[in-house]
Amino acid sequence: MIDNLPEDLILHIWNFIETDKDSRSFKQSSPILSKIGNENGYIRNLSNKNLDIIDFLKIYYQNHKTIKNIYLENLNNPLEWFRESLPKIIHFNNCDLTDINPPKSNTEILIFENFKKENIKINWESFKNLKNLILNCHDVSNLHEIYKCKELEKVFLNLENCKNIPIEVCKLQNLQYFYTNCSIGENCNFESKFLKVLLIEKKGNVTCDSLKLNQNHLKHNYDYNINCFNFLEN
Repeated sequence: MIDNLPEDLILHIWNFIETDKDSRSFKQSSPILSKIGNENGYIRNLSNKNLDIIDFLKIYYQNHKTIKNIYLENLNNPLEWFRESLPKIIHFNNCDLTDINPPKSNTEILIFENFKKENIKINWESFKNLKNLILNCHDVSNLHEIYKCKELEKVFLNLENCKNIPIEVCKLQNLQYFYTNCSIGENCNFESKFLKVLLIEKKGNVTCDSLKLNQNHLKHNYDYNINCFNFLEN
């Protein structure tokens, strides 16, 4: 019986369960597992869509060790509530937030959507584990520091006010997919050897070190709507 195992081993096994439904079923399968779930948390996904803020925070603080995905909508400066590390996936939708500077973060997927006429600033050093980035917003005031996220693989930038992407994006060594409605206005070389897709308006000579990207692709500009791409499923 699994509930005869040491608690730390049970929690390790439990961590592989991805959905709230399966996690809740696992918790309810025995009194011992129910006790462990109540003490350590068991929720995987949390959204404030159908919760008032008091109920949301209560669930968050009871389950912050096990939550992997948080969706936040129409909130004012929600980061002030997070004393613990941000989860693997966090999605800010229409939140009043211009300074994304969490105290700690295990985030691998960051999604920010807000088209207010305000620039946002991101503390890139707080996102050491970031692999996927989606920004739909006005502009990012310190986008030139994005190279500090050394694990980035997928980048989607839909920026209303950004004309030219800073050349520092070329330094991302693990970059595989790069989509943007902006342009790159000077000669540059993308250093990643893993780059597969580069959708950007090119005003200068663009090269790359990747053998996975068709070199003919670099010679052409395309008229496309980047919102048509199902970015995270690549």
